[in-house]
Amino acid sequence: MATPEMVATPASLIFVSGESEEQFKAVKDIIHVFGRTQYVGEDSGAASLHDLSLLTGMYGMFAGAITAMAMLKKSGSVEPRVSQLLIPWLQALVPYIAEMAKSIDAGVFGSLGNPVEMQGIL
Repeated sequence: MATPEMVATPASLIFVSGESEEQFKAVKDIIHVFGRTQYVGEDSGAASLHDLSLLTGMYGMFAGAITAMAMLKKSGSVEPRVSQLLIPWLQALVPYIAEMAKSIDAGVFGSLGNPVEMQGIL
């Protein structure tokens, strides 16, 4: 999980799966030079699943951001609005992701204080 310039930095993440956690631990120090490593299970597809799930979150975020920028472009300069408005607002929403994950694990789908109805037209 890294762009080329992120390899071997703390931002880089390598998912490993298959065999056993003991075998992962035996090679972890070798792999670790390329980034943070995380063993995600014996299922050989688990690393791919984790990789794709994180990429899906990233693609959704970028698709939304690009759409927002296209809309902002209609009213002038984009960058100041992205830096001053969009990024801080998205950062404020990030904690909701963990709360949503807890809701999914619990099978309880409340509004987290933000009912869908508030998005509707009166």
